[in-house]
Amino acid sequence: MVMILDAFASSLGDILIETMKEEASLMLGVSDEIRKLYDTLNSLKKFLQDAEKKHITSSYAQDWVRKLKGAMYEASDITDLVQIKAEERRISMDTSSGCFHSFLLCLQDPLFAKRIGSQIKSVNQKMDDLCKQAAQLNFITNLTDGNGKHKVIDKTAPGLVPRDAVGKKLEQDTRMLVEVLTKEEKASGGESNNVNVVANSDTESNNVTVVAILGIGGIGKTTLAKKIYSDQAVEDSFNTKIWLSVTQDFNEVDLLRTAIVAAGGDHCGAQEKSLLEPILVSALTAKKFLLVMDDIWNQKPWEKVLRVPTIKAGARGSRVLITTRNEGVAREMNAVHLHHVSKLGPQDAWAMLKEQLDLSGPETKRLKESGMKIVEKCDGLPLAIKVVGGVLCKRNKTENDWEKVLGNQVWSKIGLPDELNKAIYLSYEDLVPNLKQCFVYYSLFPKDEIIGPDKVVAMWTAEGFLGNDGNSTQLGMDYYKELIMRNLLEPHDDYYNQEYCLMHDVVRSFAQYVARDEALVVGDTENMTNLTLSNFFRLSISANEIEWSNLQKQHSLRTLLLFGNIKFKPGNSLSNLPFLRTIHIRDARCATLIGSLCHLKHLRYLELGYTNISALPQNIGKMKFLEHIGLRGCHSLAELPSSITELPKLRHLSIDETKINAIPRGFKRLENLEMLWGFPVHIIIENAGEYRCSLEELGPLSKLRKLKLIGLENVPYSSMATLAKLKTKENLICLELWCTSGVTVSGRVKESIAMADQEQIVDVFDKLCPPLCLEELTIGGYFGDKLPSWIMMPAKFLKNMRRLDLQDMANCAHLPSGLGQLQDLDCLVINRAPQIEQVGYDFFVQGGQRKTDNRNPTHAVFFPKLHELCLQGMIKWKEWTWEKHVEAMPVLSVLNIRNCKLHYLPPGLSYQAKALRRLSIANVQHLNCLENFSSVIKLDAYDNPDLERIANLPNMQNLTVVGCPKLMVFNNVKSLRSIQLGISEMETLPAYLQDTKLEQLEIACSLKLLKLMVKKESWSEWGKISNIMHVKGFASENGRRWYISYTKHPFSFDTNIEYTLELPEETGYEANIAMEKI
Repeated sequence: MVMILDAFASSLGDILIETMKEEASLMLGVSDEIRKLYDTLNSLKKFLQDAEKKHITSSYAQDWVRKLKGAMYEASDITDLVQIKAEERRISMDTSSGCFHSFLLCLQDPLFAKRIGSQIKSVNQKMDDLCKQAAQLNFITNLTDGNGKHKVIDKTAPGLVPRDAVGKKLEQDTRMLVEVLTKEEKASGGESNNVNVVANSDTESNNVTVVAILGIGGIGKTTLAKKIYSDQAVEDSFNTKIWLSVTQDFNEVDLLRTAIVAAGGDHCGAQEKSLLEPILVSALTAKKFLLVMDDIWNQKPWEKVLRVPTIKAGARGSRVLITTRNEGVAREMNAVHLHHVSKLGPQDAWAMLKEQLDLSGPETKRLKESGMKIVEKCDGLPLAIKVVGGVLCKRNKTENDWEKVLGNQVWSKIGLPDELNKAIYLSYEDLVPNLKQCFVYYSLFPKDEIIGPDKVVAMWTAEGFLGNDGNSTQLGMDYYKELIMRNLLEPHDDYYNQEYCLMHDVVRSFAQYVARDEALVVGDTENMTNLTLSNFFRLSISANEIEWSNLQKQHSLRTLLLFGNIKFKPGNSLSNLPFLRTIHIRDARCATLIGSLCHLKHLRYLELGYTNISALPQNIGKMKFLEHIGLRGCHSLAELPSSITELPKLRHLSIDETKINAIPRGFKRLENLEMLWGFPVHIIIENAGEYRCSLEELGPLSKLRKLKLIGLENVPYSSMATLAKLKTKENLICLELWCTSGVTVSGRVKESIAMADQEQIVDVFDKLCPPLCLEELTIGGYFGDKLPSWIMMPAKFLKNMRRLDLQDMANCAHLPSGLGQLQDLDCLVINRAPQIEQVGYDFFVQGGQRKTDNRNPTHAVFFPKLHELCLQGMIKWKEWTWEKHVEAMPVLSVLNIRNCKLHYLPPGLSYQAKALRRLSIANVQHLNCLENFSSVIKLDAYDNPDLERIANLPNMQNLTVVGCPKLMVFNNVKSLRSIQLGISEMETLPAYLQDTKLEQLEIACSLKLLKLMVKKESWSEWGKISNIMHVKGFASENGRRWYISYTKHPFSFDTNIEYTLELPEETGYEANIAMEKI
């Protein structure tokens, strides 16, 4: 259940105490009733822990719990109304005389007093009845207070648990299925370990066959499919690979569009199935492809969407690999191989647990006996082992603590549905009550929805999960990190610093089961029938084509999350949903709802990003509980109502990417703001003709944690910038300072800027010095001839910096000095700085002089934590000084250098950056060679006209080369197995190809060269590629596309050169083909 009884009862008790103190409650004559409610709640608290546990398995307990939650929610809403009345009284007292007006207020609204009193008496009666029923249900009394609200998360716990897949069985299964997928002949029957080979006479195509991976949730089907997908033999065997994560509530159009893009096609914005199917056919025609359909729940995505176009287009040897829990689905799809993923054996399971907890040798020996018993309890399920590892990482590494986990009664729990994993239940039970609420709430988000932690924590706060002590944001972030540490949330690999997370299907299913009595997640229209059968407190809809009118009977809703294409009509209203506290609507045409927004007296969280709204209600200031307003991307929104300054509890406001260019007078009254994104800097002209700057409104906002300012070129005097008082904001951790950019995408300055304007912006930014606590800084569109003084001394002013991003610096000739001394910096981006010509030793150390000896007397290691470095758009950059003896960047793993004039990479880079794995070099005009990067695994080289040599990259496995016509020499690239090559201007194959031991080569070239390849042995160049296991060649001309496909063993050669297949024209096809796997 989203509301965990123990946690919510404690929170509600605190609110009741505060409400009893309100003068309004005394005047209304309800203080005694509120005290009685508080006492009854205290009486019930002793039953709550046991009731919560029994609720999961007992229908009687479930009914009792639901009634209790309804009564508690009702009480919470009543306290809101009393607080609103108290606020109205305080406002009235500001303009009227004291006691006389107090008496009048009471007399003026007797109906309100009577209604509130009646509601509280009704709730008290319900509570009394429930208290009597509790004794009949034999709930076990809890002798402790059960209040875990203030429990401090253990800060000494280890960081993220490694999620590496391990075990011999996984490797064996991978090898076996790779062989099944890549062999040319089709299976004709038989059976082997874990694999049913089905002789299927109904198979509709000799070209495309289906292979299935089967198993229960959490057993590792997706992990196995990913290992297969990335296997080198699979890379070598298929022209095209497509990965589709097929949700239970898939959308046919979205599925087709995704498949088209993954196949290298262009859907041209089409939204109709009838138009998309031929585009997919065109993209796949004559290609040997591998299509992975992960997490199939039924055969509909295949039967209704993908079967016909793939079978129609695919070349011989094409494969469809599915993962599913249902063997019937695989058989309905005519799968010729069924592989059942078996559970981990004891040794593999123990190896996985050891790796997660990073046990030392003595610890492994001491804890093995207990550990083997624990993994036995996990029944060989990898996901179960992961979440139990999350529990153990919060315990001491002692036999006693591990035995306590082993002895937990959850392992013997009866009554749980078969699909619910007891290891996840154990991890859930190990959470403090408030954290349980947050975990279960996260399951309301759709599987593939990416929502940042700021919004998640704001929703938790709106629900009251984080208390009312003013520290909810930090507590929420701690909870978010702990859920990651416990493997209940999984960080998304594509985002910086664990900013976005996903929840595993099995974990989500468990959480949704726990919340089943009060929350409904609608992923498809078939599930909509539940909306008419029951009332819910929380509703999440990701299905498409649902009418807003379908929601109107859910009068008890407190949370509404809309991710699908909801149909709104003129006149649609929120007035039937009066108890809403959270509204999250994205990418919808919901402007019709705005007129009724102010009916929602209890609303805390309002997110309307990228919707078509053009205005907010003028009286939004009456919504006194509003804490979060998200309006980013509302392109029709041009102004904020003046009453927004009357929202004393507002914490988050995002108005980025809107037409809003001014803020209302009195904005400074929003003293509780923690995040302000897209604040427009503008000049305010007073009645007397005096000028003020909107930055002045930021001065009193001392609680700001994240701030983005836009339009800083509008500040006329630097003294006005001082009024923002950024340096005094002790909570500020993320800051973005933007001017309108004067740099093109290619890195060139659009137009010259007057020297006076350059000097003025330098002065303005000098006055915007941030506090020392800042961790993330972005400066964009800055046009001063030098950077502000505080950023030129980063070791002094930015000592806690973790991420620095400098964008579009039109006139700066130098990078900040001493960035290498930032001990915590892990990401540095310089993007478009067209005046910088050299990067010297001062890049590492403040005021650094060029070192000519081999000694480093301070033994300093510069950039000690830098993982990612991006230097691009520095179009005049010619020199980078870094000697071998200068120790720096020991953990750098990703380096991107683009659009500059470097002649060579510094020796210190290759000598010191021993952790570098991915290197990308693009449009580096004078670079002659790339050499001595011993740790690089993947190298991308694009449009480097003078690059001649790649040498001493012994661990490089994958290379992409496009637009490097002078590249002729490879040396010591012994691990190289795959090359994507773009050589559209060349008429012969590069000589270096015959010096490699490649397994796969892809060439995008001219049609003339491709025709020569068709000659095979009779062509003088054939010897350069004849020993490569798999070769694919592509060419396009006049809207037509040609290909050749060659496999050495068993020999095969295929081409469409002779019949010139027609396909849609694609601009820049040669480069795109070479880049499609990057």
